[in-house]
Amino acid sequence: MKHFGKYGEIVDSVIMKDRHIQQPRGFGFITYGYPSVVDQVIEENHIINGKQVIILAKFLKHCFKNLKPQCIY
Repeated sequence: MKHFGKYGEIVDSVIMKDRHIQQPRGFGFITYGYPSVVDQVIEENHIINGKQVIILAKFLKHCFKNLKPQCIY
């Protein structure tokens, strides 16, 4: 999360893991405090541990009330 924290306040983050072996599945979710941060994150290229990371934005239903976007990486 250190990589994505430089863009703005992260209010929640989850790295998805395989439920059987507890190893990372290769994606996760980040919720930023401000919607404008997501646009900046999407526009830039991200390389983490030598691998290019694809960023997708998603607004969850419960976030529409608070306008809190979530990045999926």
